[in-house]
Amino acid sequence: ECVSPPALLIPHRPTAQTDTQYSSHHLPAPHTGDVKPAVNKEAQVAQEKKKLTCRSAISKEILEDLKLTTKFTENEISQWYENFQKQCPTGRITPEEFEQIYSRFFPESDAKSYARHVFRSFDTNDDGTLDFKEYIIALHMTSTGKTTRKLEWAFSLFDVDKNGYINKTEVTEICQAIFKLIPKEEQCKLPQDENTPEKRADKLWSYFEKKDNERLAEGEFIKGVIENENAMRLIHYEPIKQ
Repeated sequence: ECVSPPALLIPHRPTAQTDTQYSSHHLPAPHTGDVKPAVNKEAQVAQEKKKLTCRSAISKEILEDLKLTTKFTENEISQWYENFQKQCPTGRITPEEFEQIYSRFFPESDAKSYARHVFRSFDTNDDGTLDFKEYIIALHMTSTGKTTRKLEWAFSLFDVDKNGYINKTEVTEICQAIFKLIPKEEQCKLPQDENTPEKRADKLWSYFEKKDNERLAEGEFIKGVIENENAMRLIHYEPIKQ
């Protein structure tokens, strides 16, 4: 079972180092700094064999594709792969496992529907599971990419039917999922025009200057969010700092 948060996708709590106010979700990097260097030749040989094993386990095509797509190093990808295989021996993350991870990080909320949408946005081949390649691309898009890359992912989250456009119904559906992440005691503190999923969706949709029956393309979504600080805030849930 895939249960170790450091190895999997977990909710990201914003930090001062975040390059944007947009708080997404990320897959933490392996703790490479904690790895002690080999102290003898035997250890070095064993380490090299281990790397070769990882490389052979990942197809060369996928490895090269990930290096090109994400700019991660071969060593980084190999370490993630090793960890991924330990946590997910089947090589796949199921929707149920994904939902369980989210539930642990939002124990006072209902994270199931939001987790389902995030999972759908990462399952690019629509096979109902997340494989290693999808896992690494998700990591790149949501944690190490630039603001526009993160917003490309956010668009895919809101594009529920994956038709390349967002409509108000889809915005409302995601806002309902986001709202379920917000603890009840926080919901009562929300502004009057944001204290229901429908109001949140109405407010967010208004920033795109579209009629209720019109649809939104990816470029329009990204432009609208970047130009409006409130829109950036409304497309995700950021826990209140204690």
